[in-house]
Amino acid sequence: MIKSEQELSQANATKNVFFSIIAHDLKGPVGNFTQLLNLLKENFNDISNDEKLDYLNILQALSKKTNTLLDDLLLWARIQMNTLEFSIELTNIKSLIQSSVEIVKEKAQEKNIEIISDINDLDVEINESSVKTVIRNLLSNAIKFSHRNSKIEISSFVNEDLNSITISVKDSGVGIPKENLDKLFKIESSFSTFGTDKEKGTGLGLIICKELVRKNNGTIRVESTEKKGTTFHFTLPVRT
Repeated sequence: MIKSEQELSQANATKNVFFSIIAHDLKGPVGNFTQLLNLLKENFNDISNDEKLDYLNILQALSKKTNTLLDDLLLWARIQMNTLEFSIELTNIKSLIQSSVEIVKEKAQEKNIEIISDINDLDVEINESSVKTVIRNLLSNAIKFSHRNSKIEISSFVNEDLNSITISVKDSGVGIPKENLDKLFKIESSFSTFGTDKEKGTGLGLIICKELVRKNNGTIRVESTEKKGTTFHFTLPVRT
């Protein structure tokens, strides 16, 4: 009975955080999008083509941000309801990471950040789509908290048991306070901070990463020092 009450309390806390994210983090970009559209419509004939292009670029950025947030929210909800299709397949990890780096390269270039990749050329037994999501989230997080003109390293090594591989994403950014490290992967205590260019996030990405890594029979952990940077490590099973 006590265990059931604890599980119910946890479920309610999770639901409350979920709705809080929707209410606060989704409302912002949608409201800004609507406001800019109205402004553009009301003053369309009075502003220059260059100004119109600036407005459209802002609208495009808001649209991408909203779409990413919705994708994360829907993915997290599917994980919680256990409705996520999850097939394990043999995948070359080097090719997968190279394609994942390409997805975030434009975002990195905006801050003149170089992504250095050193990955083993071997096959892993994973759900390809979910691991791509993990890598994209970790790289996006590293870009967010890295300073301009810096470097991000993504590397791998085969563990001593020869049955798993560890993938690491390392930045030299702002780092995470020690007291916040345990909160990163917990929905009930999740938090978000602004990036080095005032980028805003929900804190949901890392929670999704933990769930997806777990479903791939792996583990995830973090090391960080304030003002020196952060490294996320996660493991995946290799073909035996």
